[in-house]
Amino acid sequence: MVTTLGHHISIVREERTKIPRIFKDEHPSPKYNTRPKNIKEHSGKVSAIAIKLKTGEIKSIKIGTHIDVINTFNYNPEDVESTGWLLENGNYIWR
Repeated sequence: MVTTLGHHISIVREERTKIPRIFKDEHPSPKYNTRPKNIKEHSGKVSAIAIKLKTGEIKSIKIGTHIDVINTFNYNPEDVESTGWLLENGNYIWR
C-alpha cells in the first residue's frame, strides 16, 4: 500500500510491537521435592570444642572457647595447627 507521501506504509508507520503474554502455567515455580543441601558429615550439633596440634594430637573440651582449650592443657598458641569442633556424629570440622 502506497501512502500520499509516496512511500510504503511500513516505512511511514512501523508495526506495533507484540507484547508476549505469560499465562498462569508458564510462570517459574519453586521445586519443593529437591534434595537437601546439607551434607550430613559436616552438619549436626557441636559436642566439643577442639584444637589440632602440629604433632597431630587432638584435644577438646565440652564447654568453652578455643582459647580455653589451649589454656586448659597449657599449650603454646604457636603449637596449634588448626581449631575446630567435634560433632555428635564423631566428625571434626576444622577451620
